[in-house]
Formats: sequence, structure tokens, C-alpha cells
Amino acid sequence: MARLKMNNIYISHVYFIYQFLSLSYFYFLLMKDQMQKRIVLIGTGIVLLSLIIQYSLNFNGIFYQFNLFEVFITSFFLILFAVLHYYNMLSHQKQVMYINTGVIVYLMSSSLLFIGGNLVISSSTEITKWIWIINAAIYLIYQLLIFVEWKQTYPAKNLR
Repeated sequence: MARLKMNNIYISHVYFIYQFLSLSYFYFLLMKDQMQKRIVLIGTGIVLLSLIIQYSLNFNGIFYQFNLFEVFITSFFLILFAVLHYYNMLSHQKQVMYINTGVIVYLMSSSLLFIGGNLVISSSTEITKWIWIINAAIYLIYQLLIFVEWKQTYPAKNLR
């Protein structure tokens, strides 16, 4: 789409909402305490309701650009859920620690890049290229942390 000079930024909305819903479900399953499960459910509801209201009020104004509010609110609540899981790991088994670390590192750093996305679009192509290379590197680190978690959880001898 970019080679055809078509705006493809609207796809980011699908990405952020899908990422938010899937990671919220992931953290919901990790929480053992009913109160913490309620926090995840209420947080998910707040985010979705906020986005529904925002899109219904100004759909045409935000659909073809980075929605800074969407980036902030989805990332903020996911980081909150991840920190809550770190709190649980203080007194319980260290479950999915690398994935949790990857979520925090990736969301905090990529959120800053996406929040600056509207400014980046109007800057030079060289700066834009480097920012997205940095984002890809951070995403690679995130994927490596998931891989390390997988290797520790399912050693090769258990798979045979």
C-alpha cells in the first residue's frame, strides 16, 4: 500500500485493539485472585468503552492517522496488568517472567514511537526509517524473550 502511495495507517487500529484484547485475556488467565481478574475485566471494559466513544465522536478525524489516545490507553492498561503480574510473582511462582518483561519493554518503548507517529510521518524519510528500524529491533527483543520463555517451559527432552 505504501508503494502505491495509499494510506495504511488505519491498519494500526486493528493491531492495537487486537494486541490489547489478546494480552488482556492472557493476563486475565494468569491472575489467580478474583479481585485482580475483576481489575483486568474492568480495565478492558474502560479501554473498549473509551475507544468506542472516541471513534463514534470523531471517526473520520482519527481513522487515517495514528490515534494517540488509543496507543496510550491500550499500552497503559497492558503495562498496568504486567506490573500487577510482577507483584504476584513476588509471592508466587515466577510464571512467564520473560514474556511479562518483554511486554513491558516492548510496550513502553514502542508506545513512545507510536505516540510520536504523527510527527514522524511529516519528518524526513531518513528519520522515519531509523525510528521504524528501532521499533523492529525492540519487537525482535520481545520475540526473543518469548522464545527464551518457551525454551525454559518446554525443554527439548520433554517434546520427544
